[in-house]
Amino acid sequence: MSRRLLLQIALIVVAAAGLAAIWLWLPIRDYADPDAVARLTAPVVESPWLPLIVLGAFLVAGAVMLSVWVVIFQTCLLYSPLVAFPLALGGATLSAMTFYGVGRLLGRDVVMRLVPPRVQQALERVTLESIIAVRVLPLLPFTLVNMTCGAFGVPVRTFFLGTLLGMAPGVLGMTLVGDRILAVIRQPTPGAIVGLVAVVAVLVLVARFFRKRAAARYLQDAVRRDNDAAAAASATPPPAAP
Repeated sequence: MSRRLLLQIALIVVAAAGLAAIWLWLPIRDYADPDAVARLTAPVVESPWLPLIVLGAFLVAGAVMLSVWVVIFQTCLLYSPLVAFPLALGGATLSAMTFYGVGRLLGRDVVMRLVPPRVQQALERVTLESIIAVRVLPLLPFTLVNMTCGAFGVPVRTFFLGTLLGMAPGVLGMTLVGDRILAVIRQPTPGAIVGLVAVVAVLVLVARFFRKRAAARYLQDAVRRDNDAAAAASATPPPAAP
């Protein structure tokens, strides 16, 4: 067993022991009770302004380069699945379209100075399938992708549909996981725990399937870009001899 693996195991054990000590020796258990949590959060959760606050949180997260999935998960913990799914997907799409507009306003030259070359290369020639692949396989920063697509002139319809279709499976999965987590917190019965594990297992399998397809598409686009660059380089006539 490697030293790195032993260190990781030791850190997990220490963290678990620390959480157990906090749970046992501090009055945090009283606040973790579902009824107590419901009473504390009722003024916020029941506020008619909360959906607008959530949508604003997506914009703030985009501005500070925070992962959009963090806000999506928080949204799924606040609402029931029927409300959380459209709200989270709408918030993510709103953030994407907003920073797409920012990129278009700034222009290609400005965005190219702000965005790393790997993001520019990945989005040089974008199709609907490419946008879906980038959303399903979130290897590139969400906000930088949005700004680059706007600056590079990706059609609005292509960007919007690609974002919507590419993020919908992940948001749906996050919604289901959040719902099962809340069910376990409210009633930690064996059935609720088995349900959570089952949902996570199914989503992992589905995510692996979609990510393999997205990775294959991403690789095809990279190969196509390299071939196009090589063809353009070979077509360039050599400089005339003096």
